Amino acid sequence: MVVIENETLRMIFGIAGGGFPTSIELKYPGETVEVLKTDKPFLTVGFGDGRILCPVIDSDHEPALTRRDGCQRVQFDRLQFVDPNGKRAESAFVSLRYELYDDGTLFVQTHFIVEDLLNPPELNDFSLTVPLKMDAFEQCMIPYGFEANLTEQTQGDGNSQYFKGIKPACNWMCKTHDGKGAYLEVFMEDAPALDYTDEHKQTSIRETPEGKEVTWNFQTTGSKLYHRNVWEKLLQWGMLFSVPPRQRRNPPYQMYHWLDAFEYRIPTLRQAELMHEAGADVIILHEVWRSDVAGIAFPYDKEKLRQFIEFAHKLNMRIVLYIRGVDERTTIEDACDWFRDYLKKDWDGLYADFGGVLNATPPYRFKQHYLNFRRIRQEIGRYGLFYAHLGCLSSAVGLSPDLIDGYTSGEGEMGTLAHGRFLHEALSGAYVTTGTFWTAAFPEYGQGTIIPFMAASGQYPHSPLGEQHRSSSLAHPCVPGINDVYLRAFWKLWKPFHDTHDLEIHNDFNGSRAIRKNTNSCGTYLMLDRKRQAALLVIANFASEKQAFSCQIDWTSLDFSPSEDVVLLRPEQSSPGTAVPYRSDKEYGLELKGMGCAAFLFGRQDAIPEFERPYPADSAECLEYFRRISFQKQLRQPHHPNASSLYCKVRMPPAQVPCICVMPFYAVEHEIGTLDAAGAFHSLGYITRDGVQSEKPIEEQWLWASNESPWISLNELYPAGGKVCFAIRSYALELKCYFHSFAEVLLADNRDGRNAETIVFMNDVEPDRSMIHFSVCLPEKAGHE
Repeated sequence: MVVIENETLRMIFGIAGGGFPTSIELKYPGETVEVLKTDKPFLTVGFGDGRILCPVIDSDHEPALTRRDGCQRVQFDRLQFVDPNGKRAESAFVSLRYELYDDGTLFVQTHFIVEDLLNPPELNDFSLTVPLKMDAFEQCMIPYGFEANLTEQTQGDGNSQYFKGIKPACNWMCKTHDGKGAYLEVFMEDAPALDYTDEHKQTSIRETPEGKEVTWNFQTTGSKLYHRNVWEKLLQWGMLFSVPPRQRRNPPYQMYHWLDAFEYRIPTLRQAELMHEAGADVIILHEVWRSDVAGIAFPYDKEKLRQFIEFAHKLNMRIVLYIRGVDERTTIEDACDWFRDYLKKDWDGLYADFGGVLNATPPYRFKQHYLNFRRIRQEIGRYGLFYAHLGCLSSAVGLSPDLIDGYTSGEGEMGTLAHGRFLHEALSGAYVTTGTFWTAAFPEYGQGTIIPFMAASGQYPHSPLGEQHRSSSLAHPCVPGINDVYLRAFWKLWKPFHDTHDLEIHNDFNGSRAIRKNTNSCGTYLMLDRKRQAALLVIANFASEKQAFSCQIDWTSLDFSPSEDVVLLRPEQSSPGTAVPYRSDKEYGLELKGMGCAAFLFGRQDAIPEFERPYPADSAECLEYFRRISFQKQLRQPHHPNASSLYCKVRMPPAQVPCICVMPFYAVEHEIGTLDAAGAFHSLGYITRDGVQSEKPIEEQWLWASNESPWISLNELYPAGGKVCFAIRSYALELKCYFHSFAEVLLADNRDGRNAETIVFMNDVEPDRSMIHFSVCLPEKAGHE
């Protein structure tokens, strides 16, 4: 028996496994949970004579055990195959090399060969089956969208699913009733079938009494080889079995994400100063800083970029630059070897958009992606910042907290992350890594209801600034103090620890038993700074009504002596308030408002002045933005009392260049209709380059970026007249959802458009991101209802 282990798991290779693991256990404080158990090898080979053979380990076989570069290796060489009767296939061999990294990521190379040139056997099956044991968990789910590319090729019999081809990754998020989360992923790199026929490959997922079995089959039907050929197969596959992080390298930060693609591709020094005054620790520059979205990182304006970074450093702010997280041509920009041309190691960082292995172009190379991310981590330094955004958590390979500081969730899950705690924890990647949160994609995330979810999981938001796409919900203000106000109090809770590193974490899903609560409708997130003997306990109320919360912390089990200087932090959106001394060494309690958060700070009295610093007053830029909001609201109200005719024109604003998602964002249908008193939309037709029509437009008729419709008579469109609320509704054809408005409306009382007024989409004005609306008074005509 061979055993290898690290801080998170223990892997056992028993004799019965034939070179494959017979048990894998996840480690939690004080206990383990078995997530794989079997008494047979993963690999089976079907011979044409009807025999099913498996690899076997001889009693005198000793695998090679080595360690290097943070990786434990186990290697089994040239294992033979045996059938159920003990008969061996003398010419068939398999060799296996396991590489277990300290973060729990396991890669396996499997080499199979039948060394018989003269008379190779017929083979009709070549399957590798991984048995997952999930019976210890009460909740298990699959990440949203993980099988999106195979949905139309799926068939099932109730407890099994079969997929044509090789499904690259299968993953589950699991949780026990007492708060032990787990992430279980198995992955396989695609390769030809044994006989090089693509139709002869299949993936299946079968339910078992203990959990799931994932099988990859590279030969589903009988096949023979021509003379002087040999059967040979090299597979690269692996597993990522993880417990939620119990350490975090960097704390939660106050972070702004700069998206402006038009007037300010690089923020001005004034804008940087306003972000600093608002409390920013980190500023991310999206793809707008680059001339090439993906490639080798040519800056749009090198001198402005360097000037901005130098100024931000003087204000003690970190700068993070956008990269394309998968680019096979350059091995992710040659591991970003340009990083220190602009940025500071162990301080600044990188944001990897499309940052998952399955964001690449097939075939997916899991190990290459993982090693690329390791190289990038070495480039930016241990305390540099590294974020990855995938869209949805299709695979967590490369996302361990050893490599990244935040998996950015919030975009690909269709607004569901505020619908429940388990849903949020699972889909935000909290069971496998630390997280950040993209707040710009859905209205649900731009308000206070998302804050308890971020607080209880230790996440921090990307607060967007700048016009990414004009006249849309992605057109944000360019300065703080407007769309980030709802986050102010939340940021204040993390602020006392913003200058710390290497923190110990205890929460409701990483198996910690240190916190005993009076209610499960409140979440807790405890960070320990052992270097300074300080602690921060953040509490979140998930109930919509206020409730009394209390908890006890078992400091003895944590081997931690908290400071006697304890203060209660209860910031509000209007003011951070003051830190209130709290006297208790046994129980910590307070009353929390509905969806409210608070914190207890142990020690770190030096951090209190920064916490109590008032929020900045509205800047001149904020006041100007508020005037724009007021003006746009006025334009949406009837204000042509003497006009006998009214006309509108729909115009698409110019697209940013370069644009990372041209087709998904601009392949959009626009309908014009009316809104009734309840807000329901009633279509009057589609708006095209030719005007209004009842039929769906073809591609040549779409309003593409910078296109516009002709002037449309609102009197003819709605002949009944009266007070009417019109709306333009946008539908994304490729994404198949009602989408960001992406439309401007020009309104005039003449067909020539003289003195036309321009109505643009603003988040602060429109209740629905897919519509832009305006009301008019048209002359009423007799005979119309």
